[in-house]
Amino acid sequence: MAFLSVLKEAMKSLRNKLLVKVLEKQDELAVKVEGLTTTALGVLSDKLSEVQQRVEEAGAAAARKQDVAELKTEIKALLTADAEKTRVSLAKTQAELESTVEAAGAAAVRKQDVAELKAEIKALLTADAGKLPCVSLKAEKGLLNYLRLLKGLCKQYTIIIAVKDTTGAYLSDEVAAEMKALGFAVDLSFEKGLKKQYHHTYIGVLDCGEVVCETLSEQKGQSYYTATRDGISYKVVSKSYVGAFAIIEIDGIDYATNRRGLNIVVFDAATRTVIDAVCFDTQVAAYTCSRLEEIVDILQRKMSAFAVCGYTIPQYCIDNKIANVIVYSEQEYWNIAENICISFLLNSKVKVSAYCASKPFRRKPIGSEWTFQNINFVNINGAGLDPRDTVLVIHPNPQMEIIKRFEAGGLRVITLEQIATWMHNYIFEGVRAYIDYAAKHSDVKIVCYNLPFFPTKDWSAGEREIKEKGLTIEKILNALKNGERITHAFDNFPYTNEELIELFTIGDTVYNPDGELIYKDRKSRLVNYADKRRVTTDQPCQRKRTIFILGPCYGAGVYAPDDKTIWSYLQRRFNEDAAELGIVVENYAVNAWGNCSAGCKKLWYIPAKPNDIILTHIWMPEYFPSINLRDLFQRPHNYGELFIDTYRHYNENGFRAIADALFKFLQEHSFFETDSPPPPQNVLPLPVIAPPPMFGIPQDSLSPITTPPLRTAYAAELAAYKGLLAKTRTETIGRIGAIVMNCNPFTRGHRYLVQYAAGRVKHLYVFAVEEDKSIFPFADRLELIKRGVADLSNVTVLPSGKFIISSLTFVDYFNKSEIQDRVIDPTEDVRLFCEEIAPALGVDVRFAGEEPLDAVTRQYNEAMRRVLPEYGIAFEEVPRAEAEGEVISASRVRELLGSGTFAEIVWRLEQLVPRTTLDYLEKIYKNVADDMT
Repeated sequence: MAFLSVLKEAMKSLRNKLLVKVLEKQDELAVKVEGLTTTALGVLSDKLSEVQQRVEEAGAAAARKQDVAELKTEIKALLTADAEKTRVSLAKTQAELESTVEAAGAAAVRKQDVAELKAEIKALLTADAGKLPCVSLKAEKGLLNYLRLLKGLCKQYTIIIAVKDTTGAYLSDEVAAEMKALGFAVDLSFEKGLKKQYHHTYIGVLDCGEVVCETLSEQKGQSYYTATRDGISYKVVSKSYVGAFAIIEIDGIDYATNRRGLNIVVFDAATRTVIDAVCFDTQVAAYTCSRLEEIVDILQRKMSAFAVCGYTIPQYCIDNKIANVIVYSEQEYWNIAENICISFLLNSKVKVSAYCASKPFRRKPIGSEWTFQNINFVNINGAGLDPRDTVLVIHPNPQMEIIKRFEAGGLRVITLEQIATWMHNYIFEGVRAYIDYAAKHSDVKIVCYNLPFFPTKDWSAGEREIKEKGLTIEKILNALKNGERITHAFDNFPYTNEELIELFTIGDTVYNPDGELIYKDRKSRLVNYADKRRVTTDQPCQRKRTIFILGPCYGAGVYAPDDKTIWSYLQRRFNEDAAELGIVVENYAVNAWGNCSAGCKKLWYIPAKPNDIILTHIWMPEYFPSINLRDLFQRPHNYGELFIDTYRHYNENGFRAIADALFKFLQEHSFFETDSPPPPQNVLPLPVIAPPPMFGIPQDSLSPITTPPLRTAYAAELAAYKGLLAKTRTETIGRIGAIVMNCNPFTRGHRYLVQYAAGRVKHLYVFAVEEDKSIFPFADRLELIKRGVADLSNVTVLPSGKFIISSLTFVDYFNKSEIQDRVIDPTEDVRLFCEEIAPALGVDVRFAGEEPLDAVTRQYNEAMRRVLPEYGIAFEEVPRAEAEGEVISASRVRELLGSGTFAEIVWRLEQLVPRTTLDYLEKIYKNVADDMT
């Protein structure tokens, strides 16, 4: 489990803590006093807990004997006595320790000088002394907490900060305050320090508490810092906007994570080791955290995914006309390079002539054979590099100097991350699907579009409000439901709050029997879906040609009425300015965030005819005519207020302006002309051809779709799981309830929710999420739930199987920390529960805790609130239990587990978890301690 490694490091440091206090007599007297005080406070805290427990047990009886003031006096007297005893005990302990040191010193004199002995012990302890805060630093993923940890370490280490691309639109006043607390002077708060321009470069260098460099450049600039201190060379570069990068080079090695935002390196000059290298993306509200080792892991998983899908790096080379490859990899990344080299050796069309590194290293043997005997090592500065070769750099953050060295020799350089990005767009985003479609339907025109981004400067009042308030669709909708209107995006439109709620309620999507993602039919006054698609108004009766729209939610026209979407505006432009063409606009865009394959599959089912046009949001300018609207709404312009939030969700003004730009592009680029006479009106659409393999696996002929919907693919397993549920079903008269919970680990909050729900139903089923992607393993979580609710006779605890919040039904749940700023669609998971799980147990009501912290879980709750009633199942959202003024959450427990010894945190854990969970956690701590002895 992740926190155990942190615990092991912490306990190593704590084992030597006592020796540090004893040996460091003078300079570290303050540390000793602080440690003794902490111990005393721990003793007093334990006693206070005991006394408070006695008071609670005494309850009314105590009140009858004496008033509250007398009771407080008694408690104070008890604590005072204990405090005095503790002080006496500590003084005695200190005297004993000093005596022990003197005795040890006398014995040491016979062997060597006492000073040498102390120096030796101190050297042994130095490596361990600062580990605990450093372990916490490497485990921290929150920017604010990270900066606070740096404050405690800044006098020991060199801290270097370099911005890549942008200081970030979400750089808050709180972050600026923490930077100032470190000693930096530049005000980085977005509004004050950056003057509404956020593509600035920034460098800050703190050496043992002293600011030795701090610079904030002009917009779209570049900043440098070079120095040599104590024989160590430093080079720091911060570059913004186009071609952005960050370099934090120490003794010639670049440790910057080189991601957008604040790149931070913590360096110990005394031991010449890097303590941590991290980046926080301040351009997103979640401050996404990246570390080099995590990037390596992501790259490995991407490469594995591509290989499984049948698209390999050799195929990438073939598609991009690369015939000769030299692999560049340092020793620590050879495990990745090895697998890639194997794929090259299996493909005769691409040759790997050599591999190289900045320093030679030997590969590990497999059995008695050395791997890749026909791949030679060449020195990066030596012979053997042919300008016809392409260098494949396998490194999470290639050093710029290395790349420049290759390019200076005339070689082409590609990095693993460039390949991963290209392959993702080509395969998963659907580029390959459109290329295949165009090959089969050359008489259908394909046009690419992208939509405008949020302006980067000169914001209007409404745009400033969106940024300052961090407005999201979810926040706006929740406010509307409470009778408030917190956005001014609709001030110029005559909508009531009730009408806006209707506009903000996105239509439900389902998979039809062919596996195509479509909208369910919906009828309302403002928003309607019919025959798989969003209604486009003002369509002419005589149809000669059709424009088919494919795209995500903003293409579907969410948050606008039927007659005010992009495509209804575009339809009216055709009616007014080109009526003779008989063009009908059909909106097949669908809300499928993160599910590009669904949109690509839809491509093969639209009823296109020769001379029809497909408008797609997938950006492919190298393959198809493309209109780039990215900067359309950069000010100045006269369109008025356009945005609802920063995620390319627009109001009616924005949709009208986009429609006008699209019409103008089609008109100016001859798309109104036809390559052949229009077909007769009764012509049949092109035959539906099954989409080709999505991942580039070569086949001689196309075959029908072989990927059935989830329930068909897993029909046998689903039937077996439902059979298991049927066996556990309790036949009883009355309401049957259900709760789904992960419990990582089981807390008092979970217990409160179960107890609350159990009191409102005849029988309650609690499903434990079975997917093993949590810190605590499923078997332990299941047992903790069972123990935690054992006293509730009407509760049955069950595993969730593959069909409730799993990688099959709701994969976003297991990547929550990375997508807090995204809109997700967990509808399929909820519908599966309603249609398959609930009937097996007779569930009438599903309970869930309110979610004030996690945006993904909150959207899941909203999906349940919307979908469950359609199936006659009630939904009840229960206020969360609190402790110490905050909601109880498993994440708070996990954070606490890495913050100290069990004795130090047990009194806080008692407030958050029941005794059964506490015993489990204590056992884990004991096992770790035993492993270290």
